[in-house]
Amino acid sequence: MKKQIIQLFHNMIGKDKKSEPDKQNIVDRAGEAETAGAKNVFDKVTDQKDFGRFVNDMLREGCEAGCILVGDVDRFKEINDIYGRDTGVAIQRSVIGVLYDHFEGCACIGIAGGDIFTLWIPGLSREKADYVLWRVGRVNDRLLHPQKELPPVSVSVGAAFYEAGDDCRSLSKRANKMFYRVKKNGSCGCAIYDGSEWAS
Repeated sequence: MKKQIIQLFHNMIGKDKKSEPDKQNIVDRAGEAETAGAKNVFDKVTDQKDFGRFVNDMLREGCEAGCILVGDVDRFKEINDIYGRDTGVAIQRSVIGVLYDHFEGCACIGIAGGDIFTLWIPGLSREKADYVLWRVGRVNDRLLHPQKELPPVSVSVGAAFYEAGDDCRSLSKRANKMFYRVKKNGSCGCAIYDGSEWAS
């Protein structure tokens, strides 16, 4: 249902592009990522290769708990086509800022393919699965009700918790499985790998 509402909204706005606010103004005022809790968020953003190196270094140094989130902005290409690349960039920045605001223990954020993101949250154990689900729900609630002049968006997220012997690749592989499961089930949500079971 959320997906249909978002689609309807984007279609309505897309038909009236000429009456949109100035796009540069939207980018300039998209300050979600510059909130007090996320001032230095972009210091933590890196590419996927350095992200993997960072996580593996922490695990080798004795980190015994942690969670990886893998996700993307739902229907980002379509949103880019409707609103333009500048607004797409503003949305990306906003999403990263909102994620960082809601996962304050985040140590590193990896970006790949534009709207695909990975977060590493050390110290987060499997007992916090409900917390992760709740937090992603809060992220989506905020993105669907933006405070700035940005269109509403949502994210799909898969998560996996550290298990003995894991490295970044094995953790990301399990989180990816859950990410694709969320996409298959309609997007806008989170699923967590929990052994042989699926939690969502």
